Amino acid sequence: MRPLASMDWMSCAWRSGGRASAPCRRYSVSNGGAGAHALPKTAPLIFAAGVRPRIELLALLFSLLAATAPKAAELPGLPVFGDTFDVVGLFVENWEATKGTKAEGGRVLIPASNSLTLRRVPDGDFAITADLTVEKPSGPDIGHCGMTLDGIHFMVKPTSRPAGGTAYRVPGEARSRGTAGAIPGFEFGKPCRFQISRARLGKGYSYTFKANGQLVDAFSVVMPANGKVSFYGHKTNMEVDNFLLFALKGDASNNLTVNSSFEHLQEGMPLYMKPRQGGKYAFDGPWTNYIGSFAIDTQEKRSGRQSARMTCGPASPNSNGVGTHNANVMASTPVTFSVYLKASEDNFPVTLSLWELYHRTHTLAIRVSKSWERYSFTVAKPEKAIVRGNVTFSQAGTLWADDVQIEIGAEPTPYMASPLDSERFLPAETNTPALALDLGEAAPPQVGGALDCYTRLNYYMDEDAAVLAGTLALPDAETLRGRITLAGKTFEASLGSPFAIDIPLKGIKAGEHTVALAVLRGGKVVASATATLTKRAFQAGATQIDRQRRCLVVDGKPYLAITPFFGVERGIKTNDQERVLSNMLRLHKDMGYRCFLAGAVDNPPVDAQAQAFFDLCAKERIKIIYWPFQSWNRRDTIAPEQRMQSMKSGNILGWLIVDEPELYAKAEEVEPFMEAHRQASPYTPVFMNNTLIGIPGRFAGLKTDILMLDDYLTNSEGRKVSDMVRATTMMWDAGRKERLPVFYFLAGENLSNHYRECTYAEQVAQTYGVIIAGARGVSYFCSLPLYPEDYRACVDVNRELLALEDVIFSLEKTSPATVAGSSVVRMTRRLGDRLYVIALNADNDHAVEVEIGLPPEFRYAAYAEVKFESRKTKVANNKLAETFKPLERHVYVADILPQ
Repeated sequence: MRPLASMDWMSCAWRSGGRASAPCRRYSVSNGGAGAHALPKTAPLIFAAGVRPRIELLALLFSLLAATAPKAAELPGLPVFGDTFDVVGLFVENWEATKGTKAEGGRVLIPASNSLTLRRVPDGDFAITADLTVEKPSGPDIGHCGMTLDGIHFMVKPTSRPAGGTAYRVPGEARSRGTAGAIPGFEFGKPCRFQISRARLGKGYSYTFKANGQLVDAFSVVMPANGKVSFYGHKTNMEVDNFLLFALKGDASNNLTVNSSFEHLQEGMPLYMKPRQGGKYAFDGPWTNYIGSFAIDTQEKRSGRQSARMTCGPASPNSNGVGTHNANVMASTPVTFSVYLKASEDNFPVTLSLWELYHRTHTLAIRVSKSWERYSFTVAKPEKAIVRGNVTFSQAGTLWADDVQIEIGAEPTPYMASPLDSERFLPAETNTPALALDLGEAAPPQVGGALDCYTRLNYYMDEDAAVLAGTLALPDAETLRGRITLAGKTFEASLGSPFAIDIPLKGIKAGEHTVALAVLRGGKVVASATATLTKRAFQAGATQIDRQRRCLVVDGKPYLAITPFFGVERGIKTNDQERVLSNMLRLHKDMGYRCFLAGAVDNPPVDAQAQAFFDLCAKERIKIIYWPFQSWNRRDTIAPEQRMQSMKSGNILGWLIVDEPELYAKAEEVEPFMEAHRQASPYTPVFMNNTLIGIPGRFAGLKTDILMLDDYLTNSEGRKVSDMVRATTMMWDAGRKERLPVFYFLAGENLSNHYRECTYAEQVAQTYGVIIAGARGVSYFCSLPLYPEDYRACVDVNRELLALEDVIFSLEKTSPATVAGSSVVRMTRRLGDRLYVIALNADNDHAVEVEIGLPPEFRYAAYAEVKFESRKTKVANNKLAETFKPLERHVYVADILPQ
């Protein structure tokens, strides 16, 4: 911990412990407010290094900042989490919401009888602030609304004279405790600032409740405390905005930047810090060279062990830099961003910026020298409570950054590492229990009853035969016969459980036909069922669905869809279009991908550029799943038939037509929207992408051709690969009746929203894990990782799984391999005379020793190959023993010997 230092207003000459350090170049930006010069959003105030601003403006800014800058004692604590609800897509990651609650317009609407619950459970001493807006009641039954913490109500009762108060029941007491009183400045329809704090006091806790800065209640109580934070409306409608969670414990540091000195690394990359390389599709070299332009440098540093080194130039990106993750500040309160920089040459042009999350950016152009110096600037009145600090440059050369600081206040204080680091980077617990995740293997659908049958493909074209597949749950199924009737023709075939019967299609006309199956024991019918067979005229490039394997069928074969997601970017210059689109294709093809999930807006020139890119992919035989970003927003102006013709390409496998609609739309509106697009696209699947609340809730009746879940391993601290495996099982079960394919949107490079990328082991494990659990399509949001090990994992796992495609889709009969009571999930397949067991330890933390029992109906060679590892393992008594590291996968291939 460094001692505090004194600071002059403009010279910023630091004196710390009697040793002079680098001067701080200070700048200030005002974005309006009482007594300030309002600045256009597109023209932030910039003071060049060494240029003294006008005295009048300086005095004005100083008086503004002096009047508004909070003192440390006035803050509830150190902000550790915040949400301004501006990003609907992140809403479900942070909150659990009842059906009527939704994020809209940068706040949360909570109708009467609904609630909103924070997913994280704060511990210890903390404070919460939030803006609550209460709707004026229209009838006599007024109810109340507010926040609950530990089961205690902190509320507003919207009577004719609105009152604030508390209410809680202590165990063993018959009557509730609490108090009520007027709320200063409260008005219906206008935000009221709630502040609730909790601190340990003896065997209980003390609570303080303020509204609009005035004390409503303060009390201490001994009762169970679970840390659960919820907002609710009881017979009252309200809105919530600008949520902040503060830690009340901390040290003398004001720094809100996690990992501000680049000391905490994951496989060589700094956590909570974001590379800011630009022009990825303008880069003509290998992707490994591109991502190598941002690195940790242990030789150059201002403090600690290392700094961040960034390079621009002909063989490097055309721009580079580094940015922080979210810093939770306070709206309408000054925030200061500072960073130590040095460059490969003097007078090096660099831009500092503070981004108010998904709102606006404040920028400042500076000149950096060859020596370490501190640079800072202040935004006097941010409109949002979450910001990020960024350093970017496009000059050929190298820039180093260290000791980043974002703090609430009008001036930079001496750099200190953030106290948040101790929370984020505690040593891993060694006493966590081992995971028990015995999920078994994804089984064929059994809809119900003794007999279930369906046609394998959702439609047929010019195939010689259809397949009637199903299950027969009778003890003598293997001895029974089936009588099949179709279009007036009847024939018999052997049955079993499961069964698959070829049905000749010669002479069957296009249209829908009923297939009748009668199960015969001797001459007696013991069970019967029907299925619908759909036949259509042949169309080149059609995509079918195999309902037995629950996968896509492309060019007549089951298809494992591994598809990186990326958008055709705005702003491609016409004279550079061919190069950019070619690089877009090349960089993904270099990774081994054969299919992309690509998206674009409808607006010119992006629509034409997307078409040109699709044409380029068609020449290279690269398939596309297309996400037209504006489908839902333009539903009233672009009909489904028009939408399906908006891109003319024979290599489109499917259409992602609406994204996470449960977060912003009504199910009764989405269901006909989806159905209309499915009807308009008979030869290509049409689907929506759902969140964790959409699929189990069967949002819009799950009227979709593919079940796809949007849920990321890296969206918050502490998530496990087993979460993805369980979610895949949930999807598999939700789509069992309709036999829908299951796709998963996994984390790739999502640093615009997340604090890190996956490790090598996590990326391999999450991809293998969801495939083992039943997914037959994987997309990475987004493509082209910036972490070298994440990139390497994406290349490896794509190559491996495509090599296993025929294995994964094999329908040859075999019993499943067994693993007793452990975290190892597995898939068992027979392909010809070889048995495959694809196994994964889905536990992030624990190694396991297991004995894998191979199907007992076969005899095996003495050794099994461990594919992709250049080794063999012993097989004895139809078993093999193995030690799995955390998140380790093994693929065993055993030769089946003649009996």
